[in-house]
Amino acid sequence: MTKTTTRPLAELQADFVRVGALLKQAREDAETLRRLSMAEAQAETLAAELDAIKRQMDRAFADEDKAKEDAFIAGIKDVRITEGDQRDNLIRRTFTVAVTRTGNDGLRDWETTAEKTGLTSLKPEEYAWLLRHPERIPASILALADDPRTAFQTYFGGKKRGYFRGA
Repeated sequence: MTKTTTRPLAELQADFVRVGALLKQAREDAETLRRLSMAEAQAETLAAELDAIKRQMDRAFADEDKAKEDAFIAGIKDVRITEGDQRDNLIRRTFTVAVTRTGNDGLRDWETTAEKTGLTSLKPEEYAWLLRHPERIPASILALADDPRTAFQTYFGGKKRGYFRGA
């Protein structure tokens, strides 16, 4: 007769539960490992997608800002600036500003031109229009800086102080 050695049932049941729990944990760890091994590639994909969304948002914000500015300067057809006596220094020089506006009152189209003296008389929308049309800004103002906005800021700052720095 063959003798079979068997472990007690209670011990086998305990081992069964223990090994089953270890197997479950090993499978969870394997799933975590699989997910983590894909994480780097997924992070790169998500970063590229996020960057594309950011670029789209930047374009949308720029488009929205342009639309607001378009509405802000709507009705301005032209702004012409003429310089006074160029023998005067830039602080004392006079500028004449002619602003042509167009519109429609529901019955007809109209166009008016208003003339004023001094660049400080520019309304914000006229200033914004000029920044879009730097060819209308006098060369003596544009010479103050590399871009029109900074050139105006330099002019207004110098006018307020009574002198231009470095000039």
